Amino acid sequence: MSLDLTGVKAKLARSAEHAQAVKNEVRTWMDRNPYSVLQKVNADSTRYSVILRVNEAPAIYRWSLMIADCIHNLRCVLDHLVYAIACHEATPKSPSHESSLQFPITNDRADFDNAVICRRQLGTISDPVRAAIQFYQPYNRPHRELPPLLSILRTLSNRDKHKLPTLVMSAVATGNLGFVGDIDPNDRNPRLILGTRSPLTARRRI
Repeated sequence: MSLDLTGVKAKLARSAEHAQAVKNEVRTWMDRNPYSVLQKVNADSTRYSVILRVNEAPAIYRWSLMIADCIHNLRCVLDHLVYAIACHEATPKSPSHESSLQFPITNDRADFDNAVICRRQLGTISDPVRAAIQFYQPYNRPHRELPPLLSILRTLSNRDKHKLPTLVMSAVATGNLGFVGDIDPNDRNPRLILGTRSPLTARRRI
């Protein structure tokens, strides 16, 4: 009897579906030009302003929920994999410690042994499978700069249980900031001052 990975594939596909849905919605939102930039100059040309106007606010909460669903399903892929292996090895019986089965993600070998031996997260899964899972634990996948992917997944999944994920959007933008009108050529100490009346205001004192 072959290993039944129906649940694993379904959860993985669902995670990808959520991720793609977020990408599509963000792209559609960006195509509607949600931001615009206005330039203003006061009457005596002593104040030059560049104002960023929000024409359509991003759907932060909606996208955060969708990303959280993506993370949840991705974490479930690992748990479904452990359950599928346990069922496969226990056939035709039900796997032992069925309600405790899950894919452990730990920071050191002691935590891994505690999860496997004390909390029975791998039930009675065979030693080769247990060794493979242990091999991919975060403490066996060191990186000088980035945390292991399983560690990142665990952190995001745990945080989602208590609060919405924080969204950050990055984009490459270019532009020029300059001044027009009469400027005192003897001013050897020009200053650029950010104002507080608008999201982005540049002021040149002369």
